Amino acid sequence: MIDDLSTATFGITANDTLFELPENYSRLPEWSDERIEIEDRYYDHEDQYETAEATDDEAVAILLLRGFDFRDERGQPLRCTLHFSRQAEAAAKGIKGRMPDRAAAGLESWTKKLEREARLHLQRMRTG
Repeated sequence: MIDDLSTATFGITANDTLFELPENYSRLPEWSDERIEIEDRYYDHEDQYETAEATDDEAVAILLLRGFDFRDERGQPLRCTLHFSRQAEAAAKGIKGRMPDRAAAGLESWTKKLEREARLHLQRMRTG
């Protein structure tokens, strides 16, 4: 179910964002130049993902900078954040996948939510 939604939204699953080790990797001597080079590529690949080891709160902050709002109406991280953060980040950075169609994802509801939050903020400022 998560993979289906991920594919429909981003065109990829979390597994699609993982580094793919060559088949011969496990047979290479631990200190061989080839194995070290593969490991360097692995770390370079993983370093692209700021959300890889992030908590929900950290992932939300990172993704907000990339144009994704994974918060609920109270400002708390959505429970699905860690299931979709790599895919969202990969799409936003152009690494892999695609950005979701904002119209299909409910851009109007996001706009209304932002307008409502702005009104509430202005009311709070006026009242105290």
